[in-house]
Amino acid sequence: MNNSTTPLEKEVLNETGKTMQQWFSELAQKKFECIHWKDQIEKLAENYDLEASWAEYIAMSYCSECGLPWKDQAYKGFEITVTKTVNQPINSVLTLTKEWFEHEQRVVQKSRLNGSKIKYEWVNDQSHIDVKLKSINKEKTKMVIKHDGLKSQVDASVMRNFWKEHMRTMVESL
Repeated sequence: MNNSTTPLEKEVLNETGKTMQQWFSELAQKKFECIHWKDQIEKLAENYDLEASWAEYIAMSYCSECGLPWKDQAYKGFEITVTKTVNQPINSVLTLTKEWFEHEQRVVQKSRLNGSKIKYEWVNDQSHIDVKLKSINKEKTKMVIKHDGLKSQVDASVMRNFWKEHMRTMVESL
């Protein structure tokens, strides 16, 4: 433990036997990002014999660390985020991404917030897809697809795999 460890981090280690980074690593290995945050709390309490308050703190911290929602989860359903960086300028990536979505019959465009953000609806379950593009430099673009409103952790896992595979094909011709 280094000198920059906070009192709360020390307390987590003392009370749970693990640092937050150890918790994050273990939860990532067990694919907790595909589990509703309330179920994460229950699993942490049961499987690790944690007090409910510590289980909640760890689950909340893990979700925050991973950029996953934990507030209003029941409203949003399950959410996944997939990213890909490509060696092409943002305009090329935007054009090919829009073309892919236009040919995809399972989505409907809901809005275009600006030149690099587009919202879609997944037709068969009315879940939401946000596509964001960010220029890293003149020849490199980061694509982020956030898909929320998914009904179950199984749906979230399926869609995570779907987007990982299809992000490649969206920009394959680049």
